Amino acid sequence: MKSNYIILILLFVLVAKAILVDTPSGKRLDFSRLPHIGSELTRSFESLTRSLFKLANKCGLETPPSIGQWFDDAHNKREATIRQRNADGWSAVNVTDLAQIQACIEIWGPHPEGPRKLGDWRSALGCDVSEANQWRELSPDLHRLVEWKKEGMSPEDTAGWFTNRLVIPNEAKNWKSEGFSSEIASTWRNLGYSPQEARAQSYGAMLSVPDARALDEQCARLGVNPQSLNLEPWIDAGFAGTHLVLVPQWVSLGFNPAEAMSWDLTPSASAEWRGLGFTAPESKQWLSAKPTLSATTAFEWKSAGFDSTDFQNWSTSELEFAVNWFAAGVHSEIEASTWQEEGFSLSAVQDWKSNGFNSAAVSKTWKDNGFSAIEAARWTHNEITAERALVWTSHGYTEPRLVSNVNLMVKDSETLEVLLHSEKTLSEIEAELDSSPGDIGFTNK
Repeated sequence: MKSNYIILILLFVLVAKAILVDTPSGKRLDFSRLPHIGSELTRSFESLTRSLFKLANKCGLETPPSIGQWFDDAHNKREATIRQRNADGWSAVNVTDLAQIQACIEIWGPHPEGPRKLGDWRSALGCDVSEANQWRELSPDLHRLVEWKKEGMSPEDTAGWFTNRLVIPNEAKNWKSEGFSSEIASTWRNLGYSPQEARAQSYGAMLSVPDARALDEQCARLGVNPQSLNLEPWIDAGFAGTHLVLVPQWVSLGFNPAEAMSWDLTPSASAEWRGLGFTAPESKQWLSAKPTLSATTAFEWKSAGFDSTDFQNWSTSELEFAVNWFAAGVHSEIEASTWQEEGFSLSAVQDWKSNGFNSAAVSKTWKDNGFSAIEAARWTHNEITAERALVWTSHGYTEPRLVSNVNLMVKDSETLEVLLHSEKTLSEIEAELDSSPGDIGFTNK
């Protein structure tokens, strides 16, 4: 008996779900929906059965492949039927584009409820599909939306006011007619101003109460007549909100809207950089190297011959230090520190750099072996290392060009020491190497 009641209740819920629909005038029974009860029941049965079979598979129970195929075929057939019904239903309300159909389904629901609701809203609001979608996304309260629409308000105009139920459509329309956005108008309305009164003090409906008051103070401080201040070109250039408060300062410093917009700094800082000959892009490049850099400091570095890229390599150094080391051929403070750590003075670095040595470590090796920069350059030019050069010079050979051939033929420094201790001439050593079976060998040292 109880199971019969449950079945009857389920059937009643299914029937109610199918025939009870929303309309602009409220909920009503639509008995034309009764034929869809069967498809609703089939879909529910299929969904429940599919879930049970999936659960059975997870539990390790195998089901015949034909059952899975039947589910897939039924699902695909139902989806195709739904797609066709949607296409037919939405085309009846002039929605034919597939992307627009999908968007409408998300807003209004699928066929047959979706197209009917869209049609009802369009009829009540007197608008096209796109505008009806916008109104519905704003609120489901069609009766209230119709009131706003009758006052000539668009969904965009209405959006800012709609959450405040104390504002009636006609009042919002009056604020709009004076050029106010809902955000700015609210700040004046909350203080008891009428649209006309607010417009006279808001710089043409462009500023909120706090911003307008701040702009008044700026004008008074800088001696700028508020009545002569035209904010429209500044707004067109991209200024808005609190940035408009700075307009009197920009004007007093001689900037036009386009120029002011190109600077990422305050008006006074921008004027300082510009006064020292920097363009807005140049100031950005210098400040990217060191955000706390002042215009005066940047000008000093620029005057000393550094560009912003050079400065980035010396940004933590004193200018005099950078100038001296840069003149010596050192291009960054890191490189300068490396030379200093290896024990080289500024003049010594200049000497080694001018002779082609860019590595502090390599230069130190030659220096520690007693070679000057000029001497080291001569040996290096003949592809002879500091270690091998020390061997040659210790035996009285000081001309790299004369020993380079033999040097290439000797495998290591120890072998060279043995050969030079033999008191043979260079020609005799070379002849011996030429006739050797290969155990001495050739080398790049």
